[in-house]
This record gives sequence, structure tokens and C-alpha cells, in this order.
Amino acid sequence: MPRHTQNSKGAWTRLRFRVAVRGQVVEVDMTPAATTYRLLEGRGIMVGHFDEDLRLNQVTPGPHTDGIRRFYQHPVAMVGTDSTFVGEKPSPRTYGSYPRILGQFVRDEALLSLEEAVAKMTSMPADRLGLRTRGRLADGLAADIVVFNPLSIRSDASYDNPRELACGVEVVLVNGTPVVEGVIATGATPGRALRSGRD
Repeated sequence: MPRHTQNSKGAWTRLRFRVAVRGQVVEVDMTPAATTYRLLEGRGIMVGHFDEDLRLNQVTPGPHTDGIRRFYQHPVAMVGTDSTFVGEKPSPRTYGSYPRILGQFVRDEALLSLEEAVAKMTSMPADRLGLRTRGRLADGLAADIVVFNPLSIRSDASYDNPRELACGVEVVLVNGTPVVEGVIATGATPGRALRSGRD
């Protein structure tokens, strides 16, 4: 078990532990961010560089597009994103995951139908995560809705310009409240964190 030091708020600021390196035991003293980075790096996982508050400040390219194409076509494949709005240059996935799938893979390349793609983004993940009132349009369920034009939906977000808004999105509703109309955020914040089985 590693020993640690804490700041006044109880957050771990340093980790001290022993590891075996080439047959010798070495004492290690690192920040939690550096420890996380080393552990991921040691497992062959490509990561960015972490700030001391554990916020990612570098984004690296993800899986190869051909692999993504094969993945989306699998009958049980679902779509989700792990992107965040943190940092000056967040991942382009933050603004572009779903529009890219709908524009490129559905409309332009016809890899799957619009209905299949929407199910992979809505009802399938909701079912898998146990979110009973999400992922479908029906009376009594939460109204999380994106109204988009299937003929113009696309993402122009890139690593150089990751905050580029998607084209073709007309209205976004969260819990039935408009949060985006056209390209304008309404300022409403009706969303909340969800937990499996307690949505």
C-alpha cells in the first residue's frame, strides 16, 4: 500500500511506494498525476500529459478510422464519448462525435442506417447502463432530444480547432428544456449526473 501526503483539503499530493526495477527495489515519490501517467504508459496505453489537478491538457489521435468503421457496423456496438470541455484544446470528440458518425458514416458512407445509428447512440447505451427513463421518446420519459438535419449534419471539429460547433444541429433539449437553438446556447442547465438504475 503506498504512503501518501495530503493537502489541507484532504487531496493526495504525493505518493511514496516501492517498486521492483530490474531486480532491485526502488523507492518512488511522485505526484498522483505522474503516477497515473506512468501506470498507463507501462501498460502501453497512449496518454497525454496530466496537469497536477489531473486534468488532461493534451489530446492524441484515437483509433484508426477503418477500425471504427468495422466497430460501428457490429450489431452490439454502441456509441459513447469520454471527452471533456477541460483545457484550451479539448478533444474534437467533445463537439463532433455524434455529428461525425451521422454525417460521415451514415449519410456519406452508408455504413449503417440512420435508425441503427440513432439506436446505438440512445436506447442501446441507456439499456446497457440501466438508465430506464433515457434513450427513447415516450410519454413519461426524460426528453433528451437532438433535432438535426440528416442532409447537413457534420462535424468540422479538428485537433487544431476542436471547439467548432457541428453543422445541421437545429435544437437540443435536455429533460425537455431547450439548451441549444440553432448555434446559440440558451443558458439553461437542466442536466444532471446520472447513475445506473437511478436516473
